[in-house]
Amino acid sequence: MTKETSWFEGSESTHRVARAILKHGPISRTSLASMQGLSLGAVSRIASDLIHEGVVEESLRCDADLVQTAHNSHADMNTNRRGRPQTGLRVRPAGHSFVGVHVQHGKAEVLAVDAACAMLASPRSHMLEPSSSLKDVCHQIGAMIAEYVLDASLKPAKVALSLHGRMIGGNGFCHTPDPGSVQDADVVGILQDSCGIESMLVDDLDSLLMYRGWFGNGHKSSRLAAVMIDRDVSFSICENGVLQGNGTRTGNVIGHIPLDATGPRCASGHRGCSQCLTCDSLAEEYSRIIGKVCGYDDLVSDAHAGIAQARRFIDRLGVRVGTLLATIATFALPEKLLVCGALAPLLNLNQDSVRSGINWYRHGDSSELHFEIVDTSSCVLARAAAAESIVRYLG
Repeated sequence: MTKETSWFEGSESTHRVARAILKHGPISRTSLASMQGLSLGAVSRIASDLIHEGVVEESLRCDADLVQTAHNSHADMNTNRRGRPQTGLRVRPAGHSFVGVHVQHGKAEVLAVDAACAMLASPRSHMLEPSSSLKDVCHQIGAMIAEYVLDASLKPAKVALSLHGRMIGGNGFCHTPDPGSVQDADVVGILQDSCGIESMLVDDLDSLLMYRGWFGNGHKSSRLAAVMIDRDVSFSICENGVLQGNGTRTGNVIGHIPLDATGPRCASGHRGCSQCLTCDSLAEEYSRIIGKVCGYDDLVSDAHAGIAQARRFIDRLGVRVGTLLATIATFALPEKLLVCGALAPLLNLNQDSVRSGINWYRHGDSSELHFEIVDTSSCVLARAAAAESIVRYLG
């Protein structure tokens, strides 16, 4: 594969300042200097270069919290003097567009955003034609992207594809927890040839963390973690906007963490481990409770309908999830933990049981664990994919 293109060429300090502006902007030069450990003169010179390159622009609004922090760190400043308000710096939204695509359950969701991750065109959904070949799927997605950007009159700098599964390496993809099921297809290469735009493959969980950490309400948290509970259970960690991992896939599949001594046995024979949280396992367990075969969607429907057996099952499920979150928090040490995946709608029905599981397992002297159950619709995950492409393009 060819080397990824970036927005501009510059020193590491210049890229570091640009990333800080993207993450915290609009932000004053004074705040940037304090945050990056650079002199005000150096930041001003870098900002001038970035403005000249069309990467950033000035804004009258600044991040009040960061400005106040910078003022407090310079005690010798005269806070009583008057003058024109400080201008802030922000990444220039116009001029560049990015496309994010998320594929799940045979449906592809595509949307375009600007450099501030604001949507430029309405999302569009496409049902993919059934195919056993990942190459055919990539060709369909590429044609869909080409049509979408043509209709929206856009020339995207990057396309990011997020698939509902796990990444193995830079181009490989795995639909199931079994790495042996990876299909031999250059996903990025096929997609790039089909749509004619530089493309990248991202992990849905990692890109969600990037989106929340750079453009969402998690941008002020230095350390975020997320756990996705779906067909398998995995987690990912982001520190200061950088994904933590081994460079191939930062989301780590969680194996058999014990959660409930009276829970069902998994395929490996472990009782009540984290694998009992997967959709298939929950459907099987609920089927035994009600005495008939049902699917995961039936469980969700019964829970929303207020059926007693389903609600009691959700209470127990919440405690298991809370135990899992407390375990992850013990070694990940996040300021905030995001919970996402197919289980999110059920957990939203009773967050108190999740908190009970956390309090039961977590040491009493530990700091409070802040968690949030987040929306992981295809539209959100497509936007998250686009968000990661923005960060990668900035360099």
